[in-house]
Amino acid sequence: MKKMQFYWIYLLYFCAAILKELYYLILTNKIINYEMKQIIKKLIPTGKRVGNAFKSNITNGQYI
Repeated sequence: MKKMQFYWIYLLYFCAAILKELYYLILTNKIINYEMKQIIKKLIPTGKRVGNAFKSNITNGQYI
């Protein structure tokens, strides 16, 4: 019975390590292609400076 518990712990640890690697690769943009990057940029609302005015994506209704 105790051996089975150790196997589950090893399995969970292994899965966590894989998820950590995938998260690192996504953060360093080695997996995501250009189209996915554009979608993610549109999903995250950020405002950008345009001239002297600060236009926000949320209030402006469009992405700059």
